[in-house]
Amino acid sequence: MELEEASMVGLSRRPSVLIVEDDMLIALSMASFLEDECDAETQVAGSVMLAESAALDLVDFAFLDVNVVGDDTFHFARRLSDAHVPFAFVSASNPASIPGDLRDAPFLAKPCPADVIANLLKSSLVRGRQNQFA
Repeated sequence: MELEEASMVGLSRRPSVLIVEDDMLIALSMASFLEDECDAETQVAGSVMLAESAALDLVDFAFLDVNVVGDDTFHFARRLSDAHVPFAFVSASNPASIPGDLRDAPFLAKPCPADVIANLLKSSLVRGRQNQFA
């Protein structure tokens, strides 16, 4: 019974979402929407350096702008991939600028409707939970 209860706790935990975005208006708007719509806990990083300090074992999903404060997020995206943290690019950049090894990640073009962002997060969390208990 304890294992079942522990599994249910894991299912009911609020998802933790990292948003790497240097436009604070966009980042805070996205964070607020995800907190309300998906009951997510959000963390905003305005630069790759700040994102690097996130505890990836506590992140369930990340949304990455491609270019933030004079840097791109490709190296950090690879770190997320290595840590098995799902992510998506949300950017006004050209999708062709994404390196080949990262092209399997979803790419949402800005401006992106908030419901598309929320639906992507929800579907990723459902897939993750299905894989966890498969």
